[in-house]
Amino acid sequence: MVMHFIKLVILLCICYLIKQPCYSEISASASLTATLPEVLSIDGYVVNGVDYPCGGTAPLVVETKTVVNPSLNILALTPVKVKVKSNSTSFKLSGIFTSLSKAGYTFPTSALSLSPTSKTVNDPTHPIHTSNNFTPLVEVTPAATAGIYNGVLTFTVSSV
Repeated sequence: MVMHFIKLVILLCICYLIKQPCYSEISASASLTATLPEVLSIDGYVVNGVDYPCGGTAPLVVETKTVVNPSLNILALTPVKVKVKSNSTSFKLSGIFTSLSKAGYTFPTSALSLSPTSKTVNDPTHPIHTSNNFTPLVEVTPAATAGIYNGVLTFTVSSV
């Protein structure tokens, strides 16, 4: 009997609770911030006004020859412009003249240079920025012969 009474009281409490309107107030606030990942990549390069893809080959010719002394000439090759894809406010573009060879002869790296070696770009105006010129330079003897040489220029881009 007591057990039936307890069941009845529980049932009445449940019915009473069900008939009561349910009010709840939920309050939430959040502040979301997000930043895009920084994009810095080399998109290609330009030689004599012609676009080339990354890793592609382009013809470079001797633009100027400077005689330093009777046994040393410096050859300035065709300038190269580098296209950089970026959403950064500033970045640094660096380059190095890695190798140059012809018919089994490889120039020592000390004879190769790039002018300038790096550039800092602040506030690029477009998502794809084309740098000013990088000029490959080669120190040669006056006996160097004309012909086709194979060379490698390596560029890197980094945030500032």
